[in-house]
Amino acid sequence: MVPVHEQLLDAARLLSEASPNATFTCAEAIRALPHLNQRTVRTHVTSRCCVNAPSNHATRYGYFIRVDRGLYKIEPQYI
Repeated sequence: MVPVHEQLLDAARLLSEASPNATFTCAEAIRALPHLNQRTVRTHVTSRCCVNAPSNHATRYGYFIRVDRGLYKIEPQYI
C-alpha cells in the first residue's frame, strides 16, 4: 500500500501542472483523493507535508510551502 504522503505528492504534482501559477488548494487535494479520509488529506497538506507549518508531528515531509491562505506550492526539489 502506498503511504498517504506519497499519494498526496503525486496528486499535488498533477494539480500544480494544471494550475497557471503551479499552486493547489487543500480542497483540490481532497477531491483528487476521494478514496482517502478528508481529515487525513487535510492534515497532511496543512501540517505534515508543509515546511512552514508549526511542528505538530514527529514525522514531517517538506513537500509543500504555504504561499497564501489555503494555497500551496510544491517545493522545487519535489516537482
